[in-house]
Amino acid sequence: MGGRGLCSLVDAEGRFLGLLGGKPRAEAGRNSWTDVVSGIPALIESAKRGVRFPKKMCLHRRGRFPAPAAGVGYGGGEKHPVNRAMTKSVRRFMEQILHSPLTKRLSGWVNCLFQAHNPAMYHAYADNLDAILRRDSSLRRNFSNSVFALLTVNAGRRTVTKPHRDRANRPPGWCPVSAFGLYDPTRGGQMVLEEFKLIIDFPPGTTIYIPSAIVTHCNTDISPGEMRYSLTQYTPGALFRWVYNGFQTQEAFFHSEKTSLEDKARFWRDQSTRWVDSLKYFPKLS
Repeated sequence: MGGRGLCSLVDAEGRFLGLLGGKPRAEAGRNSWTDVVSGIPALIESAKRGVRFPKKMCLHRRGRFPAPAAGVGYGGGEKHPVNRAMTKSVRRFMEQILHSPLTKRLSGWVNCLFQAHNPAMYHAYADNLDAILRRDSSLRRNFSNSVFALLTVNAGRRTVTKPHRDRANRPPGWCPVSAFGLYDPTRGGQMVLEEFKLIIDFPPGTTIYIPSAIVTHCNTDISPGEMRYSLTQYTPGALFRWVYNGFQTQEAFFHSEKTSLEDKARFWRDQSTRWVDSLKYFPKLS
């Protein structure tokens, strides 16, 4: 599946490290992409009214703006995967975002591009999340058409992120970042990928897929009076470890009587080759 304006991010060895998504072609009977691009900022503005975002949700290493998240999380001290906790006020906000046909359309486009252009990585994400949800029926998927466990809405009216890496995300994985708002993309809001030495014009409605755990990224400031929001979808690496360890913590895996010596040997063997094995998710383009 393709669209207009697609561009692969490739290193000097020809490895496929990321993807700059374009715009989908028009389809009969669906919200136009223009509706999505103009509608999502209005949706966020409307959903924010009356919401009290906790202070720790507004002051974080990525910047100074509300960044609520929804979905299945693990690795922040939880003993097992859980639905992301939030206050009633924030839950009302996130439910409006998740139930909107506009964000569902965005999710469908983001996941279709992912499946079409990096099927090996896509299916690794899909299989992992499916396994977790089969194991625990209380866990909720954000979108029926998404393989990503979590969605964060960067909900500051002037969302400008500091240079950062999302170290909790899966290292050999992609995180799609989608920007929306009213700003001049030739003067501000550019995506900066430090290790790639790239500064990319990033118009409203654009999505980029990057290995956010290992690439320092941020966006440039926008002009006074302009508006910029962003939505990111991602899966923590801890969720992959949870499934790999037999739906238990690493500590429980090693202390369980059900874990054989062969299982432990497999763990250390896989550990020693994990990074090299992960390169299959960044294939060389011919």
